[in-house]
Amino acid sequence: MVLVLVGGAAQAVMVPVDISGVANTTYATASGMINGSTFPSGIQSFDGKPFDINGMWHSYSIYDADGTVDINVGQYGVSSVYTLMNSYWGTSNTNYYVQIDFFGTDDGAYTAYLYGNKNLRDYHNGSYTNLLDPSGNAQEVWINGRGQRIDMQAFVLPATFLDETLDFIRVTDYGADGTQRSFLSGLTVERNEGDVVPEPATMTLFGVGLAGMALRRKRS
Repeated sequence: MVLVLVGGAAQAVMVPVDISGVANTTYATASGMINGSTFPSGIQSFDGKPFDINGMWHSYSIYDADGTVDINVGQYGVSSVYTLMNSYWGTSNTNYYVQIDFFGTDDGAYTAYLYGNKNLRDYHNGSYTNLLDPSGNAQEVWINGRGQRIDMQAFVLPATFLDETLDFIRVTDYGADGTQRSFLSGLTVERNEGDVVPEPATMTLFGVGLAGMALRRKRS
């Protein structure tokens, strides 16, 4: 009897996170959004990464000094997180106006910062922030040919998140109207897909095979 157990090697998978539960506007309906109706929606792929654009969380819609939102993730073994974020207005400054905190179910915790003209810029190519630092973690992934764009940020999480669940992400905006306000329209996580566990039936056959081999050796 020959038994073959087939297991899949560990590989990275991309999982779009639905943010519609915290969305407070859309590209098409956001106050003051230029050419908002031209922006994409639904499942999109940017730089090989899938995103589910189903509304956006926009701190400009909150009318508070600071805006904070918690986004549930619930994915195990996350190595990287990708966001679609831009700003209204924007300020190039050594001080950050946007903070992103990542919380695991165990000890995992990580904080990242977004700076104007480095890894966060105005969605509109006007007189505010228009640059992305090549050494930063952001890149342009969509343009409509009319002066508007979407940028993607990439965050590599500490190794501790590989052994626990990324519970939720908190985005905090410390900007102000006319200075900088940010919005998040997409969130995707990259996690490791573990080896395939043999089905119970396969394990039973494996056990029968071992028993048969033992019996044959005993008779011999």
